[in-house]
Order: sequence, then C-alpha cells, then structure tokens
Amino acid sequence: MIKKVIVSNLSVKINKKTILKNFNLELDSGSLVLLRGSTGSGKTTLLRVLSGLIPEFYRGFQVSGEVKVFEYPPIQALRKALITYVPQDPYSYFIGSTPREELSLFGLHINQSSIIDNNLLDKSMHELSDGQLYLFLVKLAYLQKAKLLLLDEPTSHLDESTYNYVMGLMKNYAEASDSIVIVVDHRDDAAKYADYIVKLDNVQDNCYEGLPLVRNKHGDTALVLENYSCFHDGQIIINPISLEVKRGEAVAIYGANGSGKTTLMWGIACSINCKGTRRLSGKVFIIPQTPIYWFDNVPVAEILQKFNKRKENIKSVAERFGLDENLMSYNLSIGKARLLSLALAYLSNKEIILIDEPTIGLDCNSKKSLLETIQKLIDEGISIIITTHNMKFALNFERRYNLNKGTLVEME
Repeated sequence: MIKKVIVSNLSVKINKKTILKNFNLELDSGSLVLLRGSTGSGKTTLLRVLSGLIPEFYRGFQVSGEVKVFEYPPIQALRKALITYVPQDPYSYFIGSTPREELSLFGLHINQSSIIDNNLLDKSMHELSDGQLYLFLVKLAYLQKAKLLLLDEPTSHLDESTYNYVMGLMKNYAEASDSIVIVVDHRDDAAKYADYIVKLDNVQDNCYEGLPLVRNKHGDTALVLENYSCFHDGQIIINPISLEVKRGEAVAIYGANGSGKTTLMWGIACSINCKGTRRLSGKVFIIPQTPIYWFDNVPVAEILQKFNKRKENIKSVAERFGLDENLMSYNLSIGKARLLSLALAYLSNKEIILIDEPTIGLDCNSKKSLLETIQKLIDEGISIIITTHNMKFALNFERRYNLNKGTLVEME
C-alpha cells in the first residue's frame, strides 16, 4: 500500500543554520501521529514544510529532499484543500473579524457547524481568549475535512478538559475519514491518543517535576489589590478580588480557557478598565501571551542588549536561556521566542514580573529552566505572577489561585 505522507532525506536550513537534516518519515492514513522534540528542534518547521508554507510563503529557507502528501507535492496538496494547518500562534491565521465571518469565508454555514459554540459566533476575534481562538481554529479545520490535519502545540493553548476533547475529536476524525492528523505536543498523556510517536531528538518527558519554588518569607509587600474588578465593553470580567503578593514571592493563577486570566494580568499591569484599590511598590514587566513576537525583528543579541539593565554579558545570557544570539528574532520558534521574552524580563531588573501563560512552546527541559530562573528571581526579591491552564505546572508554586468565571479563590 502506498504511504500517504512520504518525507525522504528532508533538510532545511536558514541563515546557514541547519534546522532539519536528512529527515525521513512515512505515514499511513487513518492515524494520529504525535510529533515530539525539544524547544527549537524543528517541529513547527516540519509542519510548515508538510503544509506547503515552506518554502512557498516563508522565504529564506533552503529546502532539499522530497516530500509527498497524498501523492502530491505539499503546495499542490494545499491548493487542492487536502491540507489544513492550525498554527501555534492562532492570531496569525484569521481573515474574518468574527467566527461567523470566518466560517462564511470558508464556505461553511452555521447549520453545518454544530460543534461551534453559538455564543461566540458574533464576538470579535479580539474578544476571544487565546484558548477559545485555538479551539475555534481546530473546529474550523475539522469542518474543512482535509486529508492531512496539522496541529501545532494545542497544549500551549487549551486547558485539560478542552485538550482531551480536541484530541478525542481528532482521533475519531482520523479513523472515520481515513485521514492523517499530526499533533505537536509536549503533554505527558498525549501518547494515549497516538498511533505513532515521532521524535525529532532525544527530548525528555517528566523532567521538571518536583521543583517546588521557595519564597522569601520575610519580604515586604510588593502588590496589593483590594475590591478590584475589571471590565470589557461595560461587562464585568473579573469580579471584585483581593490579592497581596510579597517581595520575593511567586504566585500562580490557574484557570480554564476564557476564565479571565489575561484580563486580570493586564489589569494588574496598567489598571485600564479596572476599578478598586491597586498598590504597587515597584515597576512592572509583563510578558504577554500574544503577540508572541512583540519585539523588533533584529538579531537576538541586539534585543538582549537593549533590555540589559543588569549589565550582564549578553553571550552568557543567551546561552543560559538556550538562544542563538546571532539569529533574527522572527526566525525563532515560538518556544524560543518565549525564552527570549523570559530573558528580557530577567534583564529588565523590574521588581514585579507578570507572565501570561509562560509555558507556551516549551519542552520539559525548558520548563525546568524556567522554574530555575523564577527561583533565582524570587531569591533576589523580585515578585512573580504567572497565569496558566496547566495545573501540573501550577503545583510548583507555593501559592496558587483558581480563577473561575472571573472569581479568584486561593487553592490549598
């Protein structure tokens, strides 16, 4: 039987840097494939090659070898609507201004799309949370009935319940439609859905467990919120809350997709569209969930130097965060771009650091490095607040809160 996806001796380079070398892969239809690799190992690059986006739309890549998708070169398969690619950054995908408009652009009508949440159909894309956007993208891909579905890092965007729903949906789709679904994922339990697991390198699993953060118990107060609430278009998103964070303390705010985590983080950072008491004893540095690439497209070393209030050796900082100092920032994988953001937060020397979903695109070794960096920062008296939909990651924090439908409750 002819394999439906064939990759022979694929090599990909950019700016003389090798991303993939002599990679080979053959896949049967009717299967869900789990693609794994360390941060920056080339997972997203491989999906973009399979989807026809590289080298047709992403210029500067040197590609050699042969790739066939259902017997066509990828760009032809894409034009024949045989391929759907769900990118890691959902904001880079949409054309329509609302989900209803996006469905219409793809020739899909509401009566065909019962799996789409009707409450979200007419909301602006900018009103939807990152997780809601990604889930809509996955459902849109499902409705297009492509023969090859490529999902880049659903773990980074979806809470556990939604993630299991998506993986079950994709597993059933692959089997029922005799299609192939390739999922890039770092989550430990993703393997139970997979027919095949493909590793691009010797990536480790479960390597960041058992690293609880230890706070400075004698720190002064860094942040106080009292009877603090936040709004959007006149609608309350964050109910009145109270929160106190000490210097040298790390706090995790856990919540499902659409629970209001990002709204709260921006409310802490700048108090726009919020009311109540907010007191800060230092300057704030916020790492947003989106956009991922919020910095200039210049060499990594130049960006690091621009933020270097600590006057540290740039080469040493780049090595510590696993970054190639000579690479242009927009050529970084999303995971590497996330590490660059963390490096900039470190170099900024601000007293309070807010990180919205810090684990986007990170393998377990990178998560371990992230926790080690957070520990170093709180040892210096810096206060850290993170949001996450990953309870396993949140358990590393001594103080944890659950944000559910705008209500914040401390967890035991």
